[in-house]
Formats: sequence, structure tokens, C-alpha cells
Amino acid sequence: MRKTILTLAIAMAFMLGASAQDRTITGRVENDKGAAMEAVSVVPSDGKNGTQTDKNGNYSLSVSTSTKSLVFSYVNYEAVTRSIGRSNTINVTLASSDIKLEEVVMVGYGVQAKKAFTGSSSKVDAKEFATLITPSVDKQLAGRAAGVNVNNSSGLVNAPARIRIRGTNSFSSQRLDPLIVVDGVPIISGNLALTTNSNAIGDVNPDDIETIDVLKDGSATAIYGSRGAPGVIVITTKKGVKGRTAITYSGIVGYSSPMQKFDVLNAKQFVSVAN
Repeated sequence: MRKTILTLAIAMAFMLGASAQDRTITGRVENDKGAAMEAVSVVPSDGKNGTQTDKNGNYSLSVSTSTKSLVFSYVNYEAVTRSIGRSNTINVTLASSDIKLEEVVMVGYGVQAKKAFTGSSSKVDAKEFATLITPSVDKQLAGRAAGVNVNNSSGLVNAPARIRIRGTNSFSSQRLDPLIVVDGVPIISGNLALTTNSNAIGDVNPDDIETIDVLKDGSATAIYGSRGAPGVIVITTKKGVKGRTAITYSGIVGYSSPMQKFDVLNAKQFVSVAN
């Protein structure tokens, strides 16, 4: 009798277990640009029997009848919770999360969390000067970072701007210009072949810049040694991202004409005046 009861109990347990996971949810996950997302985490609301999407963004997951929703998550994307209801197919679109640029700071040849950074720095977002018309990037820093003084030292075309970070920091008037680093590479001189003025970042296209970090004090510039004494300007350029191809175009057209025409001397009158 005991063996019979035990056998029935085991059979009922297996039946309950099978009925508790009698639903299979399938679907596809893509990003906000319509591209399939691989390795997206798909976890039931009870936190059991999670799975990931394949290279085509598809997933298949067995859940119990008590599961109410699924949670989709991926790095740098906002997590999405979807109610299951009666549907066995759930397609999801993940939107990229809005990460503030101020949360990280370019330091040396890498990045550091803003809350863990003890030095003094300022960050300039490319969106702040995206619509400006200036010959080079150095002139776009004027008035955009505390402690950074930018002014024009010459009226020549493409003449480099004079940049001083926290004033003049040299008794001998040497090494007054800050060190400029583009994508981890120090830039000593720029377009010498095009002009007599050595503008270190004259060849950097402003449209290619993502962020500009200005490192001001010794703690922030220590990795660059004595070259970083006058301060360091770290420029990070844009990089390609996986997804659909995006093409942007911006163009500027201008013209000028004299507001008023003046009567000038002819040749005979000019000779008379000259004599």
C-alpha cells in the first residue's frame, strides 16, 4: 500500500512539473534601428530558466503557467519588461540608453568614472559647437570650459588660437600652450605644409569630434609628465557603430556684396591727384 501511494505521489509530482512548464515563448529582439540583437538576456519574472537571443535575434524560452512577464536586457540598452498574457510570441525593440557624457572622463589613454576622478577637468560636448563656423577646433573652445582662455593671436588665415589653461604657468614663458592629444596620440604640429602658422589641430575636422576634455591640474595631467604642465586638451573622435548605415550632410553657402557703390577716379583724375 505504501509503495502504491509513493508511486502515485511521484507520478503526480512529475505531472505537476510538466504542467508547470507547458508554455514556450518565442520571439525576436531588435534595436531601435531595426537590426537584430544577439546575446540579449531574456529572463522570466520569477528569475528562472533564462535564455539569450541568437545571432538573428531570435529566442525560445519555456516558462511556467505562473510566469506573468519577461525581462529583456542588454548592455547600454534600456531594459524592457513585457507581459506574457495569452500570447506565445513576443517581439521586442530595445532602445539605446541615454548615458550622460559627464559620467566618464578621458584620462591619459583611457577613461575613468566621474565619481572616482579626483582631478580638475571640463568636458565639451560636440553638440555645443556642431553648428558653429570657425576655421579650426581651437577657436571653438572659447567660453566653453571654466579656466580656459582662448583668444586670437593673429589675423592671418588659420592662425592658431592662443590657449591658456588657468593662466600663465611658466616663469620663463616657455611651454605655455597646452598639450593636445587626439585619440591617445599627442599632436605636436599640424598643417605646416599649408600655412606658415603651426596649428596643431588645424587638420582635425570639427564634424569628426565627439567630445573634448580639458585636463587642468597636476593630478589630471600627471600621466603626460612635463608636457602636460600647461594643461592637456584630449580630443575624442567619432567611431562607427554596428547597425544600419547612417549618412548625414551639412552644407553652408554664403555670399557678400557691397551695400553702396562709390564713384572712383578715372585714370586721368588719379594722375592729377597723384601729381
